[in-house]
Amino acid sequence: MILRTAAGADTLAMGPATMSEMRVVLPTYPAILRAGSLDWGDDPPALPPGDVPVHVTLLASPAPAADGPAMAAALAALAATGGPSGFGEPIEWQREARAERTLPGRDG
Repeated sequence: MILRTAAGADTLAMGPATMSEMRVVLPTYPAILRAGSLDWGDDPPALPPGDVPVHVTLLASPAPAADGPAMAAALAALAATGGPSGFGEPIEWQREARAERTLPGRDG
């Protein structure tokens, strides 16, 4: 079944067989959200006059706030204490871990 959107684009709808089961395909327009306002670029869509309700889907997550100085201070404090302890020798740990494992195709 082919549906025609408000913008005139054809959309192929798969799934519901009756009109009551169909969902309306809403037109989608590209824009950039800048300082709380939508920037339509060089080709703004033809929108009806007045206020138009919209649903905005962010295509990229906002960058998390960088807290570099606090992270650097925490790492410097950790380094000043000599780093983590209690792990022992990595080679010994690896030998112990492998010795406990039953190898495939061999009797334990």
